[in-house]
This record gives sequence, C-alpha cells and structure tokens, in this order.
Amino acid sequence: CSLVEASEHRIAKTVATAHAALSQLLAGPDTTDISNGYGTSIPVFTTLKSISIEDGVATAEFSGKIEAGGSCRVGVIRAKIEETLKQFPTITTVVIRSEGNTAEESLQP
Repeated sequence: CSLVEASEHRIAKTVATAHAALSQLLAGPDTTDISNGYGTSIPVFTTLKSISIEDGVATAEFSGKIEAGGSCRVGVIRAKIEETLKQFPTITTVVIRSEGNTAEESLQP
C-alpha cells in the first residue's frame, strides 16, 4: 500500500518547485496519466496550505480532506507526497501535517 510510480509532468519555472510539484500532484492525473492507467488516492478538494523546507526537512500542511480513507489508501497518499518531495536533492525527510496534526495522527484508517 505504499508503492507508487513516477509520472513526469512539466511545470513553469519557479523558485517554489516543491510547492508547484505538490500542487500538480493534488490536481490529479491528466489525460495522459489516465490513458496510462494512473489514478490518484488523494481526495478531491484536498489543498496544500503551506510547505516549508529547512535543513533537508520538508513540512507540508494540507487541508483536513487528506485524512479520508482506509489503511491502504492513507499509505498510498503518504507515499505519493513523500516521493513527490524526495525527488528534490535538498529534501531528505518529509513531515506531513493536516489541520495541525502530523501524518501519524491524521493519516489513519
């Protein structure tokens, strides 16, 4: 329930690449992704409230909508967010927060 596959997307040049990458992830699969059999487990209407990166740790805060799902689904959600952020060499650790709670508190089945 934590295996995810990469899907390449191009974004406009920005200094906030982690934010842009997560925004693209939250937008869901495009028509090419869908035709290749990709989907998403992230609930519709989930929003990124903030992201900060300090000393290799990316802390991403999402709306409470991210909490929906069973144990497998939340494992995939966590993996998608972590892998999206860890593609950047400046990020080694990811902290996921939802409405002030950590992933361990909020991403529960």
